[in-house]
Formats: sequence, structure tokens, C-alpha cells
Amino acid sequence: MFVSEKAYAKVNLWLGVSGLRGDGYHDIVTVMHSVSLADDIMLRADADPRGFSCILEADGAYEVPDGDDNIAVKAARAFCEKTGIGAAVTIRLVKNIPTCAGLAGGSSDAAAVLRAINKRFSEPLSVSELEELAIGLGSDVPFCLHGGTALCLGRGEKMTRLGCPDLDFVICPSPERVSTGTAYAKLDEKWLPCGYPDTASCNELIVSLSAGAAECGRRLYNIFQDVVIPLCPVSGENISRLRSLGACGAVMSGSGSAVYGIFETRRKAEAAAEKIPGAVCVSSVGESIGYD
Repeated sequence: MFVSEKAYAKVNLWLGVSGLRGDGYHDIVTVMHSVSLADDIMLRADADPRGFSCILEADGAYEVPDGDDNIAVKAARAFCEKTGIGAAVTIRLVKNIPTCAGLAGGSSDAAAVLRAINKRFSEPLSVSELEELAIGLGSDVPFCLHGGTALCLGRGEKMTRLGCPDLDFVICPSPERVSTGTAYAKLDEKWLPCGYPDTASCNELIVSLSAGAAECGRRLYNIFQDVVIPLCPVSGENISRLRSLGACGAVMSGSGSAVYGIFETRRKAEAAAEKIPGAVCVSSVGESIGYD
């Protein structure tokens, strides 16, 4: 029997960096928000005394890493190692979220696998234990385990749930690619000598969430944008297009290269998406999609 899970993409409504940590990671301050663009995960897991094995069957619009290099497979392995359960696992993944785009497609796949395999074996792991596995897999995975809207601190694992109205977005993927490592290196080159900027204005974005699209759109922010957009001119052009087509605000998500705009109505978002090649119109997934 297969267990099905949706792996929803996220956008960063606000993203700042407060400094470089001793362990080589960066402390971030971000508001993440789940949107309706999603990968489809179907997982089958049969107890196997011989230990862990996994078959990944991938389909969809975007290619993904094979086998053990795929974070979804790593999530299944981490679960089995934590619980001591030997299992023959099959993961069917339909990839609809653009890869290397700052939309947490891989992280969301990993979170969906953790939810699915924990359900399959009657939830041997608590929420806190799943979160521990999630942070070991990647900085965005803890948020994707829960979904909704949250203020995320540290590496992303310190979460405070936030309320948020339904919003309508247009997401513009880009063929351009900048690795997360390169993006952070560019960021450190710019900000480490003088100190990272203050992150207090994130509070203005949080307050604006209750006021709707127009107020929220005016307060979108991403510290990566200034250093990544010069490497991704198509992304910069799409930000300009979104604004010219009526977006309340437009910004890059994560470390890029996808960008998005917030629109006041679904009709306006759909009209804008029709005019930008490759753009997709999506909506909020405001309530928790995983574990509360």
C-alpha cells in the first residue's frame, strides 16, 4: 500500500542573514510561506529484516538526482536508521517544483517522505524527533515538515507559526542557476567586512501579514537579491515584468533563481502569468500541512 503526500513549495516573504556561525553555517531570519505548487510523493515501505533499501521512481517536468544522492532517499534512510526499522522502500516522485530555484523543492520532498514513512509505520517518531531528522537533512526541511507560514531563525529550525491571509502569487522560474554555496560566498564577500545589516525590519513584514497583499507586497525583502541577480539577468528581468504587470511587490525566493510577485486578486495574477513565459500562478497553503 502506498502513502501519498503533497510536497509544497515555499517562498520567502522576508529573508535576512544575521551572521556567519562558528560551524560554517549562517544564522538567518526569514518568513517562509507555503504555496500550492507541489511535488507528488507516493511511498511504499515493507518491513525487511535485511535492512534498508530504496528505489526512487522519478517523473515530471524537472530532473532530480538519482538514488542515494536524492534528499528524499536520504530522508527515508535517516528514518530507518533512527528507528532501527529495516525496510524496502519505494518512492514515486512527480517533480513539479523547479529545481535549484530557492523554492525548497528538494527539502519539501524530504519532509513529505518523513511524514509518509512515519505514518506507514504507525508514527514511531514524535514531532520533535522528526524535526531533529529534518534539520540534519537541510535547513528548509523543518519548515517543510509543517508548512503554513512561520518565522524561522537559526539555520531555519527555530520556528514560530504565524497567521497569514490567502495570497495570490506568480512564480517565475529561470533557466539560470546559482548554487547556494556560491550565493552565500557572494553574500559574505559583500557583508562580512562591514557587518550584516540589521534584521529588525522583518517585524514590519510580520505586522503587514494581517493587512493583505498590498501591504505585504511592499515589505518583501531578500538579502540575496543584490548579489544573485547580477548572475541571473533573466530573474532580474522577471522582477521588472512582475512589477509592470501590477504586482504589489516582487522579489527573489531563497538564494534564487526563481522570483515571484504578490497580486491583489487571483484574476490579476492569472493575467500576469499569461504574459511571462514559464510563469505559474499559485495560491497560499496557509494552514499547517504536516505536524502542528
